[in-house]
Amino acid sequence: MSFVHNSISFFDVKNIFTASFAAKINIMSLKPFFYFVLCIAFFASCTKTPNHLSLIPNEAQVVSVYNVSSLIQKGDLLNIAKLETIKKLRANRKDFNENEEVIINQILDNPLSTGINIEQDWFSFIVQNEEDQKLMGFSAGVADKKLLDEFVMNLGNVSPKDFEIKTKSSFDYVFLENNGVLIWDNEKMLVLGDEKFRSEPNEALLQKGEELLKLSSGNQIVSNKSFVNFYNQKKDINVWFSSNLFANEREYKEFEEESGLNAEDNYLSFFLDFKVGEIKLSAKFDGNASVKEYIEDYKGLGDNFNTDLLAYLPADYLSFTSLMFNKDLVLDKALENSMVAMAEKASKVTPTELVESLGGSFALSIYDFKVDKEDSFGPNEKPLAAFVFDLNDKAVLEELITILPGNYLEKENGYFAIKKDRTVPDNIYLAINDEAALISNDLKLIKQFADGNTPVDNLS
Repeated sequence: MSFVHNSISFFDVKNIFTASFAAKINIMSLKPFFYFVLCIAFFASCTKTPNHLSLIPNEAQVVSVYNVSSLIQKGDLLNIAKLETIKKLRANRKDFNENEEVIINQILDNPLSTGINIEQDWFSFIVQNEEDQKLMGFSAGVADKKLLDEFVMNLGNVSPKDFEIKTKSSFDYVFLENNGVLIWDNEKMLVLGDEKFRSEPNEALLQKGEELLKLSSGNQIVSNKSFVNFYNQKKDINVWFSSNLFANEREYKEFEEESGLNAEDNYLSFFLDFKVGEIKLSAKFDGNASVKEYIEDYKGLGDNFNTDLLAYLPADYLSFTSLMFNKDLVLDKALENSMVAMAEKASKVTPTELVESLGGSFALSIYDFKVDKEDSFGPNEKPLAAFVFDLNDKAVLEELITILPGNYLEKENGYFAIKKDRTVPDNIYLAINDEAALISNDLKLIKQFADGNTPVDNLS
């Protein structure tokens, strides 16, 4: 469902597993984020099926895709060294020695000089085995092996341990400090590591790397239909998760036992798309047959969002999402939990009373930033956000507030406050009227709500 007000699109969550929202941000302010991502992963990007995608095994439970050719174009990243933030970072550096500065300057001044292909996607992945041991990998294409050889040799100058490039059959490799191995040939490169730190070279990782170089097509991640669908819909930064990552967790097994559903082979994907003046984050769920059937039979969300709530939120926003939930279904499912059922009998405000007191519509908006304090890199900004929901009976919420432990909420003039401390990063306020409740870190908006007013420019 989609609401359109004053030419602004709102994204309505259609089911409990799927959500999307748009965020509008000055694209110039995104450049530091682009640079941060790319300096860690060097640079990455896009063709249909890069050769180094074949290095990822089909049992991988997490795969990230970096469409760096798009990011470079949008963020002008080939001129990264000219950015004021990077200049400040260079001016304030304290912990880099001469050799490390050579490496950093090479990447910043000429990203193409590393020999790493920036016209193809780059990938990172995680494979977890039955013993909860995680194998972490990063793969990319090679544009110029000679340049990459030189870049790797320069890396050796900053390594405190022996750093020797070796050749084995058709590829070169070098063991990395603490734990890990870098493998490359004329077309692709692969970095592997695990969670165990060793003082000696990790021969097991080298052996695993050799196996990944020889993966048959049926054992590659591209044999997974869900991943292929995900990859075909890629944006700028993308992450694909498999529920199999949690197969060894107690909660995973409890979910299967209590729900009667198969928790295996369910996939969740996130897509981050940077546009001019806008960021769009979308999420998609791809369940197995039993989960899809369950979702169809037990939709937890409704379609009749209360648009009156929009009047309480500022018209301009960075991100916005709204939903309407099916109260009867949510309550029935909640009461199947033993703890909730116990609270139904013993609590001063029962779960049934609480759910029935709500109208069922919620909206969340992030609409501005405020300066918290300044550091050596400039203003430290925090987002201004507001969460509003409708009420059928405000007395139940007011009663719930009175039984909260200690002085959790401090009563102010027409609203309540949770004051900033070591566990709460910002002051948070709550105000209630007969129709709705508003939670925000924006005191001006809260006071306006408490006085019975709404923003002059609002979303309605």
